[in-house]
Amino acid sequence: MATLWQGYGYAVSGLRSLQLLVLRCYLHAMSDNHSEEDLTHMRLRIEGRVQAVGYRNFIIAEAQRLGVDGWIRNRSDGTVEALASGETKAVEALITACMRGPAGSKIDNVELHNSKAPEEKGFHRRPSV
Repeated sequence: MATLWQGYGYAVSGLRSLQLLVLRCYLHAMSDNHSEEDLTHMRLRIEGRVQAVGYRNFIIAEAQRLGVDGWIRNRSDGTVEALASGETKAVEALITACMRGPAGSKIDNVELHNSKAPEEKGFHRRPSV
């Protein structure tokens, strides 16, 4: 099971439904106003078996389907890093997809950090770092 929000001092592991409930509460608390049209900008670091399994293509397709802006890239330490920006519900759905991953992946941990909005529109693959 993935652990969520390690970077904020939250260590939630166990049932995905509990993680999603905590995610919703966290995103709600981090937004300045609490309407359904809130924009959220999050940087993610995903650990586990997430390289060479189609993970980036899976997330790009999900982000484009959801209308989320941002980018995704592999890191030399074996993790994947992403920036997701858009309506809070859409970003929440993308984070859920990041926690699930495509067939063949195994997600061990998803770290979330507040971020600024990306400079470009759309969701893009960036070069590995």
